[in-house]
Amino acid sequence: MKVQDSNLRENVKTISNNFDTEIKKIMNIEYHYNLFNMFSSIDQLPEVEQNNTYEILINEYLTKLEKFDYEEIKKLDRVTDDVLEFFDYNYFISNDEKEIKDRYQVIEEEADEVAYDLIAKVLNRNDRKLELPISIDNIKKYCIHNIIKEDEIKKVILWIILDLATIYNVVSNK
Repeated sequence: MKVQDSNLRENVKTISNNFDTEIKKIMNIEYHYNLFNMFSSIDQLPEVEQNNTYEILINEYLTKLEKFDYEEIKKLDRVTDDVLEFFDYNYFISNDEKEIKDRYQVIEEEADEVAYDLIAKVLNRNDRKLELPISIDNIKKYCIHNIIKEDEIKKVILWIILDLATIYNVVSNK
């Protein structure tokens, strides 16, 4: 019985160490990134220059995504979502502020929908072809639905850029 007990204790120790090691790795990951900070270098620019920057970023990522298959991109949705969680707008909002959390959820969902629709059109999915470059004004006018308030449009645009950047990085590094 002593041999079994020794093996049992050794197995428990090994498993416990495995948990400790893996949990420490996870805890060492910086969990949340502030999307607004990613764009802080252009905060002081006039709105026109900010919009030009957003437009260039969107078009560059769409151009990079042209070489991939839509189904290949969609297969990696889960990985993309896992990465996007690191930027979730709601991270800094307390649970008491349900209305704000709900609006941020709407903003992120709208941006996700627009980003995937732009990708589908760039890839000529369902005979819907989008010629690049697309203007930021066209995205604002024709892609973003009216459920988004005027003061939320910039947040949607930033999340679209994040979506496209994440999708590109996930699919190109699979």
